[in-house]
Amino acid sequence: MWGINNITNIQGKEPLVATSVRAAQELGWPAELPDTLPMPLEPPFVWNYTELVDAPGGPGAPIGTAGRAVVILEEGAVVEFVLQNARALNGVAEFHPWHMHGHSFWVVGQGDGIYDPDVDVDTYNLENPVLRDTVNLWPLQWVAIRVLADNPGVWFFHCHLTSHVLMGMGLSMVVQPDKLEALPENVKYCAETELDEGDTSTAADVSTSTEGGSTGNGTGSSTTGEGVRTATSSADVVTSLLESLVLFMATITLLL
Repeated sequence: MWGINNITNIQGKEPLVATSVRAAQELGWPAELPDTLPMPLEPPFVWNYTELVDAPGGPGAPIGTAGRAVVILEEGAVVEFVLQNARALNGVAEFHPWHMHGHSFWVVGQGDGIYDPDVDVDTYNLENPVLRDTVNLWPLQWVAIRVLADNPGVWFFHCHLTSHVLMGMGLSMVVQPDKLEALPENVKYCAETELDEGDTSTAADVSTSTEGGSTGNGTGSSTTGEGVRTATSSADVVTSLLESLVLFMATITLLL
């Protein structure tokens, strides 16, 4: 299984958007979401990510936690994710194309080796960073992105390699769900949704809300990463809202 800050993302029976809307209606927002695991602001264990996990000073073969990994956000927050690649248990560092649904983000920094906030922040491009929805995290590299959470809903952020996402490399950004319209009746527990024998209905006949798709206000974002453009006119957004910046440093490693 793959882990981000030692959390392996798995899906629950109930779509996360239903959990989030109900919690926001009952408790207000922000709120703690039942049956979820909030993403830690920093890795639970820091070591030389270019070395093996069982090297001296390393954490050993980590045993992580599995659950619905979430980042709780209010609309208008500016969030920085620093993705730090690390070696898997077999010693190989893989590449991971990270894709975000529902939003585009600015790629403000990228480099080799271990991310050092005392040094690398000064190298950020805050004038005309590239704006896109997919970025490659290369072997033994780090990449820093900033996103303006301006689209209420539940949005999946994940590695776009199918095997990796199925093995838990992803998280959900939950943005101001109390601003969503009433959910359709067919948002229900996945375990209760099945086709009867002989059912000839097609996907076109059923309108469903799926966790990680365009679940929110708007149409979601492209999964191709095409249409890359610079954000010269939007650079002010990247720099002017830093008081609401939240830092997440995701260490990508392979769990037992």
